[in-house]
Amino acid sequence: QTPQFYLDYADLTWSSWYRYFINGWFAEHVQLAVGFIATCQGLIAISMLLKGWIYKIGGIGAILFLVSILPFGVGSGFPCTAIMAIAIYILLKKHDHSFIWETHKRIGHEAI
Repeated sequence: QTPQFYLDYADLTWSSWYRYFINGWFAEHVQLAVGFIATCQGLIAISMLLKGWIYKIGGIGAILFLVSILPFGVGSGFPCTAIMAIAIYILLKKHDHSFIWETHKRIGHEAI
C-alpha cells in the first residue's frame, strides 16, 4: 500500500551505486521490482522443499540474493544475511540431501 517505503533503504546502504539505483529506476518501478523479488523468493522457498537440481538452483538463487542485499547493511539484517548465505552454501555441499523431517529406522534392509 505504501511502496515508497522501500525508498528509505537508500539511506541505509553503504553503496553509492545501490543508492543511485534505488532513487532512480527502482523509485519509478517499485511495484514491478518488489513483485519480481517476492516471486523469486517464493520460488527459492519452494525449491528448498524439493531435491535434486531444483534444490541446487534454488540454493544458488538464495545465495545470490543474500549476497546482493549485503550492501544494505542493517537494512538487510546484516550480519544475518551473510551467515544465511554461508549456511546455504554448506547445505548445497552436503552429499546427503535428506529432509530434516525424514526419520528412517533401519532394521536389516527395510526402512520403517
